[in-house]
Amino acid sequence: MLFPKLDQLATPEVISLPDTASVQSALKLMKEHRIRALVVVSCKGYKLLHARDLVSFHLQGIDFSVPLAQVHLPLAPQLLPDSDVDEAIRLIGVHQVEQLCLVDDEGKLQGIVSYTDLVQSLDPELLAESQSLGELLRGVQVLQVNKEMPARVVLSLMQQQQVSTALISEECIPLGIVTQTDVIHLLEAGDDLIRPVEQVMSSPVFTLPASISIQHALASIREKRFKRLVVVDDSNRVVGLISQQDLLSIYYNQWFGLLKQQQEELTQANQELLQRNQLLSLVLDEINHAVLVIQSNNQVMFSNQVAEQLLGYSPSALLDTRLDQLLAGSARSSELQEFYERLRLGLQASVQCELLLDSGSSQSMKVQAKPLLAGEDPLVLITFIPKPDKNYLQQLN
Repeated sequence: MLFPKLDQLATPEVISLPDTASVQSALKLMKEHRIRALVVVSCKGYKLLHARDLVSFHLQGIDFSVPLAQVHLPLAPQLLPDSDVDEAIRLIGVHQVEQLCLVDDEGKLQGIVSYTDLVQSLDPELLAESQSLGELLRGVQVLQVNKEMPARVVLSLMQQQQVSTALISEECIPLGIVTQTDVIHLLEAGDDLIRPVEQVMSSPVFTLPASISIQHALASIREKRFKRLVVVDDSNRVVGLISQQDLLSIYYNQWFGLLKQQQEELTQANQELLQRNQLLSLVLDEINHAVLVIQSNNQVMFSNQVAEQLLGYSPSALLDTRLDQLLAGSARSSELQEFYERLRLGLQASVQCELLLDSGSSQSMKVQAKPLLAGEDPLVLITFIPKPDKNYLQQLN
């Protein structure tokens, strides 16, 4: 299973600020570019400012006019631009962040990768998952608040529960949603956060039925480019909330499991192939004549000890040799052409010729070819039979 490199998915034009800029400048820039995270450049490296950090600063009473260098921000996880998607998924999972920076060998920022970028690279058809969203979310609690609750209290609850989303509902029927993007707009506009959350929530809410499969949920979240999905039952009551991070984790876990299974199958197949090859080598070594097994392209695949001694090649050297190199120019052209043509057709063939040895000398041989296995890559058994010398023939007579 192949995934694209991160530099193919990344956003190369990164929105950033030096840590000498104020928190208010960062907030304004995030709203202007409709982003939920901003790269802050400091002498210690690249840091990330998230919407949730702004909420924390607001609740702590931090003056937004202070420079970014005076507030605590985590260093951004980093990878090389040519890293694989699975490395990004692993790193994001370890650090529990939503973005990571791509930095070259010289420490220069080359781009930023988010959950959204990673989700867009996944193929829903590959997620052969029959489990429904309802089964996945069973027992998962969602922050639900009523519409009269002050917006400031909702932000405080989001901070306390360390969630990026709050659902506004009435008797578990979703009415609206407050996300990090909404938070940025509220803080930048200086809205009165005492007013009811109903007045600042995003509505209506896009929902998916609990009966839908995880596979279809991933396809939907990709198509609509949502950060999260509200899952409801048949009565439109809230069952739970699933994010890109959740789907990404499910996808990665299944992909990793599939790779592990494929690796185990490949290992078993290689072991079986090795055993067959060892058995074939033992059988070939019991043959008194020099024999080779070649593939359809005339490449030597196996040889017995008699052939290696006759030709003067080591076993590894023979594997880099073709039959036509051993017989090249050693018989009349028409005879060799007919011989190779019969091999190509999968027929038995023979030719009397001079066999070229590694020493540079030659030896007269009868070369017999017999098909072993048919198929897309047939195998052929080649036997070299020496021409009897004259003294031996005279003794027979």
